[in-house]
Amino acid sequence: MQKQKGLKRYPYFRFIMKISLVMLTVQVTFLGILHASNAKSQDLTRNIILKLENVSVTQCLLAVEKESETQFFIRDKAIEGINKKVTLISNKITVKEALDRIIANTNLLYKTVDGFVVIDVRPIQPRSGKISGKVLDDKGETLPQATIKVIETGTGTQSGADGRYILSLQPGTYTLEIRYLSFQTQRITGVAVSEDKNTPLDIAMKPDAKALGEVIVTSSYKKASVEGLYARQKNNAAVTDGISADQIRVTPDNNAAQVLKRVSGLTVQDEKFVTVRGLSERYNNVTLNGATLPSTEPNRRNFSFEIIPSALIDNIVVSKTATSDQSAEFAGGLVQVSTRDIPDKDYFSFALGSGFNTNSTGQEFRGLIRSGAEAFGFAGKQRTWWVDGNFNNQLYRQYSVETNREKLSEMSSSVPNNWGLRNFHYQPVQDMQLAMGKRIPLRNAGTLAITLAGTTRHEENIADEHRYLPGFNYYSDSLSRAYQYNSALSGIASVGYQSGNHKLVYKALYNRRLNSDTYDYYGQAWTNRPGGVNVMNSVLIESALWHNRLEAEHVFGKSRLKLDWSADLISLRRDQPDNRVSNSYDLTGADTYYVLNDGLGFLSEGLTIFNAKLTERKKNAAANLTIPLRLLGNEHKIKTGYAYSLRNASTETMALRLFMNGNDAQTFNNAVYGLPDYQLGSPEFMQSGLLYYRISNINGITATDDYNGRQQIQAGYIMTDLRLLEKLRLVGGVRLEHNRMRLTGVTYNKATGNPVDSIVHYKDVDWLPSANLTYNLTSKINIRAAWSKTLARADFRERSSYRYYDPNERTVITGATGLRDAHINNADLRFEYFPSPGEVLSFSLFYKKFTDPVELVTLDDGSGGQINYYFNLENSANKGFEIDFRKSLAFVRPDSKWLSQLYVNGNLSIMRSKVKYDVDKLLATAGQGGTSASVNERNRPLQGLSPYVINGGLGWAGERFGANINYNRYGRRIVVAGGYPFMDQYENPRDVIDLQLNARFFKKRMDARLSLSDLLQQKRLVYQNISATAPGINSKWIINGVDTYFSENANNDPKGTKYNKDLDYVRYSSFKGRNLYLTLTYNF
Repeated sequence: MQKQKGLKRYPYFRFIMKISLVMLTVQVTFLGILHASNAKSQDLTRNIILKLENVSVTQCLLAVEKESETQFFIRDKAIEGINKKVTLISNKITVKEALDRIIANTNLLYKTVDGFVVIDVRPIQPRSGKISGKVLDDKGETLPQATIKVIETGTGTQSGADGRYILSLQPGTYTLEIRYLSFQTQRITGVAVSEDKNTPLDIAMKPDAKALGEVIVTSSYKKASVEGLYARQKNNAAVTDGISADQIRVTPDNNAAQVLKRVSGLTVQDEKFVTVRGLSERYNNVTLNGATLPSTEPNRRNFSFEIIPSALIDNIVVSKTATSDQSAEFAGGLVQVSTRDIPDKDYFSFALGSGFNTNSTGQEFRGLIRSGAEAFGFAGKQRTWWVDGNFNNQLYRQYSVETNREKLSEMSSSVPNNWGLRNFHYQPVQDMQLAMGKRIPLRNAGTLAITLAGTTRHEENIADEHRYLPGFNYYSDSLSRAYQYNSALSGIASVGYQSGNHKLVYKALYNRRLNSDTYDYYGQAWTNRPGGVNVMNSVLIESALWHNRLEAEHVFGKSRLKLDWSADLISLRRDQPDNRVSNSYDLTGADTYYVLNDGLGFLSEGLTIFNAKLTERKKNAAANLTIPLRLLGNEHKIKTGYAYSLRNASTETMALRLFMNGNDAQTFNNAVYGLPDYQLGSPEFMQSGLLYYRISNINGITATDDYNGRQQIQAGYIMTDLRLLEKLRLVGGVRLEHNRMRLTGVTYNKATGNPVDSIVHYKDVDWLPSANLTYNLTSKINIRAAWSKTLARADFRERSSYRYYDPNERTVITGATGLRDAHINNADLRFEYFPSPGEVLSFSLFYKKFTDPVELVTLDDGSGGQINYYFNLENSANKGFEIDFRKSLAFVRPDSKWLSQLYVNGNLSIMRSKVKYDVDKLLATAGQGGTSASVNERNRPLQGLSPYVINGGLGWAGERFGANINYNRYGRRIVVAGGYPFMDQYENPRDVIDLQLNARFFKKRMDARLSLSDLLQQKRLVYQNISATAPGINSKWIINGVDTYFSENANNDPKGTKYNKDLDYVRYSSFKGRNLYLTLTYNF
């Protein structure tokens, strides 16, 4: 039998193979059909016909599925809550086009999966975060054109002209690599980016001194951020203190005055004014974005920091020693405020605050007539009749010379009758603030940024005040009050453009303020008019400040030359419209009466109106060129620049007194005697034989009524920043300032009424060298030495013969023609220890020698009153020491989180001063004779200088809650210096404690801050070291011979110049109570 070959030998196997072949054929056929089906179902380019009108998204999708024979899979939850209505009518539209139009502007998407069109919810992509900061060199200066690369993504950026950089990245952890010519390459690991948050990172680069090729230094984010903070904190060229935007961001502060309380060595007064090292405002200076601003206050050189919202502050630096690239016009400190221009991210915040004063709540608030607009800083038309030009000054002077009673009565009747105090309800503090910033990326890789902020604030306070004025009145009645009505409206805006190595920014500031203070005093007359006295004094001040600034920074090529320039236009309008004084007497058993016909017509009696208007316009321009050099393996810089300032100011005044309009005194007295002020000031009394407003003066002495001033300052400087050794740095240079001032005083001739001009020219050239030497003993310890020459210039008002009358003090303030600028030689030695970022311990010794310092000196006017003169002392020597510290308590328990958030800070400044002046020259200035008993040298402080200042604080900054308590005390200081020692007016020290509590809610978007200020509510006292007789007719100081005049202790006080309630004469006392304030800030 022949054997079968091949598959014939296995019949079962052949059967299986046949079945398999059949099944394979079926599968191939099915797959082909399925493929054809898929191809058909996924063909989204097919044209269909749709006629849909105002139907839901679900209905649209079902219609497309039916028309296209496409299988849809719609997740039910995907279309929940979608209320969109669709109208789609087309005879030819592809499936894709139809789907795109149906789901447009929804959170839906579609995709093809296994032959189906799946409709689903669009996945939410995590929002990116940012890394931002500055690239700094080993001196803390910014480095433009540094390359910052992200290792994981290969992307990167360059630092701009100001050293800033921003990286936008998806959440994650990254490694950054930073390169800069002549510096070691840095690699920073572990930089975490969180969704929609900013990771701050200032990068401190180290010089590649030996240039041995590429050296990459690797460090962690924590270490690198610490080094970045150190670079800015400890490597300033001068002796400085300050606070940055990152530090401000974690505080609940909402304006610059609150922020400045956290800067070591500063004292914030009245919640808005700043003094440095105990020196008065005359010897401190303020710049905003590099420009010196006019004073926001009348009759003092000061700036109100409450107008600047904290959200817009980039940094505040207080320089206590000078460098040649800064204004040299300071001795205590230069407070430099810089606002944000190009923010790191978009932001929007809104703050609302309110509060009350414990001494004011529940009391009636008194004042003259008021308009609703005053709550926003705008005086009403009823009070601005003179400053608005509705009263012709020159014509009225002409009628007065001609004694044209008819015309004088006619014009007098046009003066609004604003006399008579009115009662109002006390209003709590009202405060609103709005701030926003927006970054707009541009196609050319540049950035456009806009920041805006606006604030409005209204505050009312009632103070219990007593005044004791020898030769005049004794206001001691418990009814005596001061009613303070303050409103402010402010706005700040900036538009900035940055692209690579160029940056251009426009900034604008507008501030409008209204201060309406009414003093209602009751007491006893110290004159030859026995009986009671009531004096009402209404002081209204309205001011508007505009500041426009254009600034730019440019960095050129590989040379890294840096040019920055700026231009400013500043205008100020400050009005004192319709300031009124009502002085009435109340004889026992008789009616109240006013002195309306004393024959002199001085401002010190009767019913008087004082008007003043100041306009000021200032133009600034500046340019600085920085040239980097590399010599002997170290980086150096040469900086040179030019600054120009032109300032024009003019003041107009007019004083009027309600006076008898005729010669028949008996008929006049019968008509007006015993009438209240609001009847006497009515138009029907303005007629011949009754009353008119007589042009008045202060005390019969011819003085300037108006003045015009023009000041031009040109400055140039050259400065070097040298790294002499690896640890030794010298910043030195010289500044030349050329000052020209022209002052025109305008006096109106009493015989003709015409103006008579007197012109005085001043010209000064000052060479102002400076040197700052820093030795880095270790990475955490600096030893600094500094020397400089600075100055304090006399102002227009101080150099003119213009006289201002203070009705509260019954004092004349007069300028002095020929007043010289004060020059100061400054020397500082400082030891600094930085335990960790944000912490400091420093000890400083300083010496200041003043030549020709200016003081406000008071002398008798010969009639029982006083005149205050601006006067140059010969010199003054001041020496002292200062201790600053700010330290976390983490060292107590390093593993304790809450102790690491608890900081203690303090500042102690001790100063000693000696002044020298020529008493005979001072008496001659006042028109008084000299004396052989003159004492020309005194061991007393310079006016405004506190012999000591103590600041202390304890602050806890938790993640959600925080608290701060601050203590301040300054030593007794002379507010007005006397020609004789007993005339010195001292302000008594006060202990001030402020408490602040804050909490964050709603994912830290809302900040709530409760502030309690002046918890101890101690009285403010101004006193003199001399005794006075009891109140009564001809009361006076007790002066026993000429020795009393020159004695440093005229009343033989065992406490010396310290306040002694049993012996010293209290000139002024004020009790204001506590302030409680709550603010809520929401960050969107």
